[in-house]
Amino acid sequence: MRLRSSGFLKWSSLPPEIRHMILNTIVDLKNPRWADLASVSKEWQSVIGVRNMAKLKLQSPSCFDGFEKIVQQRHLVKHIYLCVELPKYDCTLCKARTRTPGFSRDSSIISHAIGKILSILSTWKTQGPLTLELNAVSCSNTEHWDKNLRFDDDHDETPRQDLTFAESTRHDPSHGWVNGTQVRPPSFLALQQLFGPITLDYNSYVPVTAVTSLLIRRQFRRCLLPSSLDKLLSQLNVKKQ
Repeated sequence: MRLRSSGFLKWSSLPPEIRHMILNTIVDLKNPRWADLASVSKEWQSVIGVRNMAKLKLQSPSCFDGFEKIVQQRHLVKHIYLCVELPKYDCTLCKARTRTPGFSRDSSIISHAIGKILSILSTWKTQGPLTLELNAVSCSNTEHWDKNLRFDDDHDETPRQDLTFAESTRHDPSHGWVNGTQVRPPSFLALQQLFGPITLDYNSYVPVTAVTSLLIRRQFRRCLLPSSLDKLLSQLNVKKQ
């Protein structure tokens, strides 16, 4: 952009409202490494840095170490999205006639991750609203029977350029899909791999007063047993509805 013959328009010459809109647009677009731009200046940090911290996504156990070290910026965090990474699985589970070790393994992984995040959050003394969202996903989920289901939330979903093309490429007769159409339902055990019950059996039981809202979307396909859900809610500072 040029302003007459004086050269390029300086960032500082823009009205604060325009600069703020531009910075928020950068965040909305979420181009690669957008969060790194927070280091440009204090002004950029006040918009990009704050919005980057507002929602944190935790997946692998390695994320917990960095999350545990967050101290000074805790007040900026408004939403914690715990999306537990589950191991890949092969077609052995698709053809199984009895329950396999994978069922209890996944339940144990999810239970450990939730127990760990609650243990960390029990040290938080923030006063503002804080949402804890739960999910659990294996990258194998869409490789077998469940090709038409989404497993992540809207915030992190990558826009699809051509849904018609995506649906037409679902051709996997061994899993009941022919030319984009599901012609055969999965077995009960195959469904259990996705919708099976989860038991929370972590040992630590400490009150978590910082969390004010618990969010479980339908993308979280697993089923928390009522006893486990009651145990979870009793630890959190949330109202049962």
